[in-house]
Amino acid sequence: NAIIGFIQEYRAEKAMEAFSRLIIYGEDHLKEKRAQLWAQLEDGVVQPPLHVARACLQMIETADLRSDLDKISMPTVIIHGALDHICPVGTAYYLNAHIPNSMLHIFPTAAHAPHLTHADQVGTRLSQFLRGEIEEAE
Repeated sequence: NAIIGFIQEYRAEKAMEAFSRLIIYGEDHLKEKRAQLWAQLEDGVVQPPLHVARACLQMIETADLRSDLDKISMPTVIIHGALDHICPVGTAYYLNAHIPNSMLHIFPTAAHAPHLTHADQVGTRLSQFLRGEIEEAE
């Protein structure tokens, strides 16, 4: 049992390591931020328990909510990283086209987690959206 537990923990660690690389893929200008995020992942600050991560991945793999997108009635801002290799940028364009009253902002130098790697810019964009200062999709 100890060996199996070790192997599972090792695999989970390697999976989280690979996932964290994808989150900030291509963001070489953010080396310091990447190191900080990696340290947080290692410390378990932003790393979910393995059973939670597995449940989320299973839900993402099986859920298809595309038919519900047109039912979203609230104004929506879609924030996406152009360098995202987990959820390609085409997904953001699809969401924008199918969610009524949505606005799209793509961060050209961000990957999967602009809220982590571009927190100030995302915060500014969200504040502008909430104050009604953004009127058209980009």
